[in-house]
Amino acid sequence: MEDFLGSVEEMIKKAMKSGGWIHFDGGGRKQLLAPYPVDCAVEGPIRRKRRSVLGSARAQTRGTDARRGILRVAEEIFARKGYGATSAREIAKTAGVTKGLLFYHFQTKERLYLTVIDNMVKELSRLATPPSGEGIDHMAHVRRFIEGWTDFLVEHRDFQKLITRELMEEGKFHKKIIDEYLKPVYEIGISFIREGIEAGVFRPVDPATVVQMLSSTNSMYFISLPLHERILGEDPIAPAVLARRKEELCAHFLRILQKTP
Repeated sequence: MEDFLGSVEEMIKKAMKSGGWIHFDGGGRKQLLAPYPVDCAVEGPIRRKRRSVLGSARAQTRGTDARRGILRVAEEIFARKGYGATSAREIAKTAGVTKGLLFYHFQTKERLYLTVIDNMVKELSRLATPPSGEGIDHMAHVRRFIEGWTDFLVEHRDFQKLITRELMEEGKFHKKIIDEYLKPVYEIGISFIREGIEAGVFRPVDPATVVQMLSSTNSMYFISLPLHERILGEDPIAPAVLARRKEELCAHFLRILQKTP
């Protein structure tokens, strides 16, 4: 009996260390070791062992870190290989987690793919949305968006590749991505420019054309980074190069939008 309890205790320690749980049937036989962060439960003749609050907090942190790691890896692999050629097994292996943990967080490969896109588009929407309230500085928001979007693309260079691949190949989700993710962001920009025109701050331009120009200019730059490096002979994402690019983009689009006295 002591040997059995010692074995159980050792398995519990291992499960808690990995953020998982062990299930025993009524005869005390191990049935499952699952590597996801829930309370360590042993059913049957063995009493339930609960982690401390601190242990639960640590497990939750591990779960959050694992989720973020999976998303980062998924973004890179989906961008490089496309949805169809990417397997959940490859993402899990590259992220250093089990396939079971991946599906615990995202349930299906499709949900993981759309979560990657949804998270990135939410950040874009936040950048594109002007401050609420009266007295908006339209010119300042244009500058703030260009600088923020450039920084976003530096941090998530694979995201632009992923979106471009999906749209060019007219992949499985391209209509959903356009209608549910990209179109709302475009509409934020179009509405902002239209409001600036009505307020007398922007000159009467075509809002949709300006938004499309801005989108294409920055997106194309980050898709073709190797080309820029080869032609210009400099690191296209070096801090000094990016600072210069931000200034040029801001100056260019403010000239397009600013109403002359």
